[in-house]
Amino acid sequence: NQNKLIISDRSFISGMAYAKDFENDLLFALNSFALEDFFPQKIIFLKGDASLIQERLSQKELDSIEKRGIEYFLSV
Repeated sequence: NQNKLIISDRSFISGMAYAKDFENDLLFALNSFALEDFFPQKIIFLKGDASLIQERLSQKELDSIEKRGIEYFLSV
């Protein structure tokens, strides 16, 4: 996938945020190994408040992380 445009709504960054109880250095090292040191050159971060998160979650079937609730999302 080198020299290609890839658009994704998840990345190693969200994985690291969801694994907040682990050391960042360890998480980065594991991701570096898994991704063979191929990291994105640019990242766009979208931020939402509690009402936006609630609205978006109410429009879909929730996965195990989304079932943790709005307070969880606001804490990561």
